[in-house]
Amino acid sequence: SIWKPPQMLGRVVRDPDGIEGSVTETDGLGLLDVETVMEPEKTVRNVSARSVQFDLPLEGYEIHLGRTTGPDTRRASTVINGADDGAVSADGKVSGTYLHGLFSADAFRAKFLENLG
Repeated sequence: SIWKPPQMLGRVVRDPDGIEGSVTETDGLGLLDVETVMEPEKTVRNVSARSVQFDLPLEGYEIHLGRTTGPDTRRASTVINGADDGAVSADGKVSGTYLHGLFSADAFRAKFLENLG
């Protein structure tokens, strides 16, 4: 099981306005069937969340600069302030979320490691 921000795990990150630099498109790892388009408004906030996979409460912060869409976003990895967040691959082995700090939660970390087999 892999957990990372969904942008890196997806097929492509597009930055048509050059928000992050001169490169307007970068291939992702292709582990999630999603793509991200960078947007000028950056979201940074402390949040209360819940792990969908383990049904555990989480605290952390959300940080991102764009919108991630695609088939794998229909399976949320987390719920942040009541809204679905992130993406999970069709086989359930790869998850992405905009929630940072989830591995600071002892219960989540223990369940994650236990789930690795």
